[in-house]
Amino acid sequence: MTDRRKIPRLVALLLVCCLIPAFSPVSAAGSATEATLTVAASDSTELSKTQADYVCDGVDDHAEIQAALAALPEGGKVVLSNGTFNCAGVIAPAGGTTLSGQGSDATNLVFTGDGRISVDREYVTLDGFHVKGSGYSSNVKWLGVLTVRASHAKVHNITGTADASIQAVYLLIHDPTVYAPTLQDVEFVNCKAVDTGTYGFLHNAWGTTNKVIRDVRYENCAAINCGKYGAFNPWITGFDFAELNDMDGLRVTNCLAEGTLESGFHFEFDPKVTNAVLENCVSKTTGRNPSRPGPTTPTTCRPTTSGAATMPRTVTRRSSTARRKATP
Repeated sequence: MTDRRKIPRLVALLLVCCLIPAFSPVSAAGSATEATLTVAASDSTELSKTQADYVCDGVDDHAEIQAALAALPEGGKVVLSNGTFNCAGVIAPAGGTTLSGQGSDATNLVFTGDGRISVDREYVTLDGFHVKGSGYSSNVKWLGVLTVRASHAKVHNITGTADASIQAVYLLIHDPTVYAPTLQDVEFVNCKAVDTGTYGFLHNAWGTTNKVIRDVRYENCAAINCGKYGAFNPWITGFDFAELNDMDGLRVTNCLAEGTLESGFHFEFDPKVTNAVLENCVSKTTGRNPSRPGPTTPTTCRPTTSGAATMPRTVTRRSSTARRKATP
């Protein structure tokens, strides 16, 4: 026979069990990660504009993008529509957020007036758009159109270009005035630098301490015609992994450097490079500087598990006496 006095207790217990997950911190975190805001370009479709949380007017579009990023909780995402975003200022994602587009052939961010993307907080993800930068002033010439200065960043499926007024399309740099800890755990996947007047991918460090960059990964990335359309300086490379920074833990897989002004894959003479592996990477028709004898022949980079970086003929070092200025 059922004890009727136990039934209310059982009901209360079941209600408590059901309500606890709904108000637990885990549930709240899960909700935050699902937060998404959309931004439509001025030339996007009317449907995209109607459904968007923010709509750009084609002037200073970075303001709407930054407003959307600022409104996100940690773990949230801003999704850009197809179309062109004209940006004359800085886009700086908050830590733990994602900025994504509809693909590098559909979403275009055109930067003028010193506009750029600055990843200065940890755990930022950028994914699926095209960037173009031009006309930079001397105040920001040592940065990149896409500058990463904080750890645990992911840069995926982005194609970019820049003129000769800025140091790189993609710049990974230890800047102690922005981010003092060791810069580490950064990955580039399916990214391209194409038809530039400057470096494609550049690692660097400012200051005199903590200059090592650790655990950087490149997969299926390409630097094509870097320095073909102007030159930030006389030695433009596709990938420069150690400029003024030391490098510890580098993995470069299935990457291509083609048509660069100088070397395709490059390490400076002075920095200490350890635990570097370049595997199935090809450098071809590089060294196109007219002051040099001629382009190099194609070279495939073979892997190494030793303490030093792989250094085939087109993965070159220059004498420190020929070093260019690389600090502001």
